[in-house]
Amino acid sequence: MMLKTGTKLLIAAALMAYALSFIATSKDYPLDPCYEKIYSWVQKDSLLSRHSRFTLYNDSVIVFADTSVQINWTGTADSICAILKTQCNKSNSGILVVNAKDTTRAQWDTRYGKKIFYKKCP
Repeated sequence: MMLKTGTKLLIAAALMAYALSFIATSKDYPLDPCYEKIYSWVQKDSLLSRHSRFTLYNDSVIVFADTSVQINWTGTADSICAILKTQCNKSNSGILVVNAKDTTRAQWDTRYGKKIFYKKCP
């Protein structure tokens, strides 16, 4: 009887030690520094920050935009390309702007949505 209780306590203590060591060593993935730089730039433009959201995927920036608001995507893409080139040391990046309001998948011409604008950075 005492051997069974001791074994159970030993197993419970080992499981608790494993759980605590797992919690102590697990870390979140760090954010891409380019994401933070582009995010801070987007937040300075109130129209862009309210009517679009973006993500970085490999070497591309994907912007999900509201098409009901007119935004100069050529100028915006030029600014993002400049940030990518000067502050992130990334060249040959692409900027894809897709329609965030289009939910009809049959009309999508990219896997993210209907393309509004695309630019390849120099």
